[in-house]
Amino acid sequence: MAIVDGQPAGSGSAAESARHYASEIDRACEGKKTDVVLLPENFNKSNVKNVQPASMDSEYMRIIREAARRNNTYLAGSLFEDVDGQAFNSAFLIDRRGQVAGTYHKSHLTTGEMMFSPLSRSEDVRVFKADFGMVGIAVCFDFHYPEFARMLALKGAELVLVPMAADDRLKEEGFARSAEYSGKSFVLENRIPIAFAATLAKDIQPSLIIDQFCKVLARSNSKQHIIAAELDLAGVATRWSGDAFHSIHKVGRRPEMYGDLMK
Repeated sequence: MAIVDGQPAGSGSAAESARHYASEIDRACEGKKTDVVLLPENFNKSNVKNVQPASMDSEYMRIIREAARRNNTYLAGSLFEDVDGQAFNSAFLIDRRGQVAGTYHKSHLTTGEMMFSPLSRSEDVRVFKADFGMVGIAVCFDFHYPEFARMLALKGAELVLVPMAADDRLKEEGFARSAEYSGKSFVLENRIPIAFAATLAKDIQPSLIIDQFCKVLARSNSKQHIIAAELDLAGVATRWSGDAFHSIHKVGRRPEMYGDLMK
């Protein structure tokens, strides 16, 4: 898999931004088979003049979807999306043909998003089927809630992708490396690999690819905005389905705690 992080160098139109990311996707896939490329959170707002929410069928996303088809890869990320006049911070998975395999609307909004933006939220958790495995997507602040990550695991995720904003306001060591710490905690608890793509791509909060053994395979920095690593999903140790529920029952957890996940 590969990650493209960062932003266009200068402020421009939405089409210019889309072409920037499409070019970076081409670079990430050049000369090798890449199963999935992860983009940052709300990447269609990055250095865009007069930014507006885009639909999955907008010119912006047609450019991005064509990059997926051209490179025979899946694409995941988060965009500022318009859905019938309602705005969402939407995660997406594009398949190798450039078609939309699935979308998910961010459910845990930040205080700023709730108070100062037009964003609506959802209450769902979704896992998407790709030809290389089951993919779960959490959008930035979603991952501050461990229950959300566990629910992705319970729904069968074999790889979790996290488009995130990230910036350099987090100065303390623990907060500055929060993606790495929380990502490793998730892996330890679920034995599922995880990847983070940062919008601002600062050294202080880089993009990361962490395998199911808690090893950081790749890390971006302020000068390196494309990273890649090989993940063996066949080696994912735990499948959170079937017998896993029996184990939950044996330690005294009540089935009703998991609601629809038990169906």
